[in-house]
Amino acid sequence: MLKYFKWFWTYWKRTKLALLFITLFTILTIATKISYPLFLKFVIDELSKDYQVDHAYKLVFFFLLLSLVREILWEALPLLRATMNGLYTAWMRNNYFQTLTKKANSFFIKFKTGDLITRLTDDLDGSWVRICWYSCSGIFRPLEAILILSFSLSVMFSYSVKLTFFTFLPLPLLVYIMHKLEEKILRYTDEKQKSISRCNNILEACFSGIKVVKTTLSEQYQYQQYQNAIADRINKEKKFLKVNQLVHFFTMMVNHFGTVVVILIGSFYVSKGEITLGTLLMFLMYLKNLIDPIYTLSFFWASSKQIFQYVERLMNIDETQCNLSDGDMGEKLDEFKELEFKNVSFKYEDVQESILKSISFKIQKGEKIAIMGAVGCGKTTLLELISRNLVPTGGEMLVNSLPMENISRNSFLKYLGHVRQENILFSESIRRNIVLGDDFMEESISDAVKNSLLEKEIKSFQKGIDTLVGAKGSLLSGGQKQRLAIARTIIRKPQLLLMDDCTASMDAQTESDFWKQFNENHQNCCSIIVTHRVSTAKQADRILLMSDGTLKEINLPNLEHVWSEVRLQETEI
Repeated sequence: MLKYFKWFWTYWKRTKLALLFITLFTILTIATKISYPLFLKFVIDELSKDYQVDHAYKLVFFFLLLSLVREILWEALPLLRATMNGLYTAWMRNNYFQTLTKKANSFFIKFKTGDLITRLTDDLDGSWVRICWYSCSGIFRPLEAILILSFSLSVMFSYSVKLTFFTFLPLPLLVYIMHKLEEKILRYTDEKQKSISRCNNILEACFSGIKVVKTTLSEQYQYQQYQNAIADRINKEKKFLKVNQLVHFFTMMVNHFGTVVVILIGSFYVSKGEITLGTLLMFLMYLKNLIDPIYTLSFFWASSKQIFQYVERLMNIDETQCNLSDGDMGEKLDEFKELEFKNVSFKYEDVQESILKSISFKIQKGEKIAIMGAVGCGKTTLLELISRNLVPTGGEMLVNSLPMENISRNSFLKYLGHVRQENILFSESIRRNIVLGDDFMEESISDAVKNSLLEKEIKSFQKGIDTLVGAKGSLLSGGQKQRLAIARTIIRKPQLLLMDDCTASMDAQTESDFWKQFNENHQNCCSIIVTHRVSTAKQADRILLMSDGTLKEINLPNLEHVWSEVRLQETEI
């Protein structure tokens, strides 16, 4: 339990004064609440002795004033707590969003997108019994309950020890029931959240690949998958709700049993003259006030088990060691001169054989090399190693003769451009997809659009460069997406450019025009081009063939013959 409160403390310590104010405000609010039955007892006992109109008016006036103050404070307290809940939620969500953006690719292999969305939404504030609620309201409600119980019991004991004792006689039974239900609460909470994550995963996968779903007429299959996930979620939710309602039922039954005891035994004491009618009424009001605190404490116990499961799911994100190296740690680069691989190997987790084996090559500024190879042979993995999204399992990568791991990641990435095989676009305008929040001059944006051969298409759009591209660029063709991704990269004037099959969706003429523009405007750029097209490979100074995890150089006259053999092997497989 302590480790979970340490996790909360990272946020609580930022608002210590605010939490102190809420604590003092809670004490003041509870004081007015507790004084209410005591003052009512005084009014009834006073009026039953010797009724005087003036005296009665004064008592009623003060009673109404106390009621007004109590209600104002009682309504203001939840507002203060809710404000803090929202503040903590914003901090938590921002913190974990930043944490996730620093994770390496291997992290996102372990955690699916839908699951991460669930952890940052439903686990935080998907309902009122979530981390957001617990961060302030959840911890102050038991404090409020303890204050009510302690103040109320002090008053009750001062008037009748025996009646107070009978009031709390059923409590040990409640403690026993809570203990028996603890394991089920933990298990059903975890199962419920996992079922929500599964639903989100299916939704994310379906809508991301909706074009494939439509083309293959697999809507019914997707629907069935989602129906199964929903059925499982409903089943898990029912189990959770059953045990949750059991806790509520037994708590309320124990409390109501206490009320019956007070009425029976209290009436007997009034008839014997041991307590006054006002005292019995006070006991009943305190007992009514005590029902909520007792339930709150039992609910705090049960909800803490749930909340700690949610926190555990967020802590898993922190504890999964897939972080990229610290951005500003290491040597700073003034410019890019050369990149060298020395016997570099790489193996994915849970895969026995290395996908890259003893890779060695060297490329200098202004040079272009093309890498060809069968599908799945490791070409993209090689580029991810250069981008520092993956870490080699063997060998050495050198930049300007310095080990890659000794160079500041941010410093290196300033000189790197990477056009990926998958054209990832954001649901914003063409302009924003190019600049990605950076402050570029209009001239630079125009040059990038021109050099990527997008100028003609953009002019045909009604809103020009401010046209929205739709969800993941759905309003653009495959070739337009590729050229937009290229524009986004070359506007940053990289000195080392990685291009992963970036012209695959272009027609022959468009590709020829693109390389002509590229060669004219990026003569000093070092380029590594992964491709399956012979015409693209011929743009390079050197051509490397990847096969069985190794690289070997191909002479240009032999290129078409070698590549035909590679294609033939793919067909046979």
